[in-house]
Amino acid sequence: MSKLNEVLSSKLPELMKESGVSRRDLAEYCGVSYNTVRCWEVGTKAPRPDMVVKIAERFNLKPFDLMSAAFEDSAVKPVRFLSLVDEDGSVSKSKSSSVFTSTATDITADYIYVMPDETMYKADIIKGDVCLIRATGAIRAGVPMLVKYQGKAMLRFIITHNETNQIALRTASPYAIGTLFSTADFHDQVQVLGVLVAFRRNYKRR
Repeated sequence: MSKLNEVLSSKLPELMKESGVSRRDLAEYCGVSYNTVRCWEVGTKAPRPDMVVKIAERFNLKPFDLMSAAFEDSAVKPVRFLSLVDEDGSVSKSKSSSVFTSTATDITADYIYVMPDETMYKADIIKGDVCLIRATGAIRAGVPMLVKYQGKAMLRFIITHNETNQIALRTASPYAIGTLFSTADFHDQVQVLGVLVAFRRNYKRR
């Protein structure tokens, strides 16, 4: 049993008993199955970061207060509340739209983007992965970057073609040409939000 599972399974039954919240109540609130809540209770499954936020909300706690014991004497630390980048590229500042996650101590992140599709699977980033993003407006070669284009946030490689004075937004497919821009058009039409510094994957979905 991981430390996260152990901490939650020790706290959750007590919180539910004190608050009079049943498994079914919590399952309905979080939008998961009864069996999923049972797995959280016994420690056989860890909730996704966004589910940790929902659990904490249900018991009027902050996610850090719910899970902080998992990070004692650990090389992993909480990244507090990281603002979630919405599909339209906006960065939510509301606590209800924030996500609690953890990362290695040497990683600095500003917000989170949940991968919505499989366009970056060739870079081993798949739908549902929690991407930790460091805010920057500078283009980084060879690293997935979070951009806003045509009203949507997306994770893409930014390829600079110096010989033609063009810039391309490209998925991870080796066959993708990408969307080509002149340098001026790129800066007019594309907003660079940040660079991917790490990502987390939940191998067992809720």
